[in-house]
Amino acid sequence: SEKTDELCVKLEEQYGIQIKTIKNEEYDVTNTSVSTYLASSFIEDNNLDDDFILINGDNVLDPKIIHNINESPYSSIIVDNAKTLNEESFKLIIKDGVILGIGKELPIAESSGEFIGVSKIINNDLEEFNELLRETIDD
Repeated sequence: SEKTDELCVKLEEQYGIQIKTIKNEEYDVTNTSVSTYLASSFIEDNNLDDDFILINGDNVLDPKIIHNINESPYSSIIVDNAKTLNEESFKLIIKDGVILGIGKELPIAESSGEFIGVSKIINNDLEEFNELLRETIDD
């Protein structure tokens, strides 16, 4: 939106940073996976070699969480494993610290919890992360 673009310009000027806004023009008929894929594939396609933290726009969280996830040398994803899952939950199957599946269609009984929209992807994992997103989107 125009307001978002204006805010990004102000933030760039205030903090001396560069912000790239990626818009999912079909968000109303797709889902968060498509939006995430658009952003992460932009990073991969432009050979940006930095790690990145992905936060859904509607999340509010303690800054300590960002600090902790940023300090980790690993790709990380924050999972709510206390919430009661339902069909609309964006579920994950995790075994031995490895994500084996992600998506709303996963069986609740096999799921480890719900992805809450905060993750860090290190550059070395970007290609595999994008492949997982492509598989999720294609299903």
